[in-house]
Amino acid sequence: MRHLCRTGSIICLVTLVAGSSLWAQDLASTKREQASPQRILQSLRQGDRDEALEYYRALVNKTKQLHAPSLRRICEVVIREALENNSVDVRIQAARALAHAVDADTVPLVLEVLRQRKVPEELIVNEPFLPVRTEGLLPLVKRALEDEDRMVRIWAVHALAEIGGPEVVEPLCRALDDPFVWVRLQAVLGLGRLGPNRASQALIRPLCNDPSPVVALDAVAVLVGHGEEDLGPRLREMLAGNDPYLGRHF
Repeated sequence: MRHLCRTGSIICLVTLVAGSSLWAQDLASTKREQASPQRILQSLRQGDRDEALEYYRALVNKTKQLHAPSLRRICEVVIREALENNSVDVRIQAARALAHAVDADTVPLVLEVLRQRKVPEELIVNEPFLPVRTEGLLPLVKRALEDEDRMVRIWAVHALAEIGGPEVVEPLCRALDDPFVWVRLQAVLGLGRLGPNRASQALIRPLCNDPSPVVALDAVAVLVGHGEEDLGPRLREMLAGNDPYLGRHF
């Protein structure tokens, strides 16, 4: 009798699971049929982010092309929508999502975020918008390096260092003379990542006496790392000084 009861329970459980599975399939099918960029945006405007995500997933499943340009445009539309939110936390999450899609097509949106300070400056410095796809990006980044906005120039230096190669040496060397400390700092570090180069090292050397202690420290450290051992004692002296921030920075 106990065996029959247990068998009956298993049959009921299987029936319930099968029924719920069919219901889930029907729901997923409905979502897939209704999925569209407009439906995603409608859900976002209604504040239902979970539903927006469901429709987005359904659209991906329907098209089977996660990286198709049309879906990338949808992502950009969703990011733009979030960047207009009153909550700084929502805008920060949107900026982080944008950071995973930086290429020549999304540069205008990146510049908009930077110029309008849609996220705090500290976030822009510490979590730069690094390029994911570099095709056709170099001319845009070089122009950004001449921009009046210091946050745009910081982004440009970060992007140049990430792109790498001999073509970025000259613009990074120009950035060593930038009036804004964080641009100079990132230019030094970017050239440091590219490895030893006599021409760039000669331009970095004056920055060992930069008015900013962190720029001077990084300039000395980069040159020591590139084999200029005569600056070794200077580096040790700087790190042994009374400024605890320099040690943490290094």
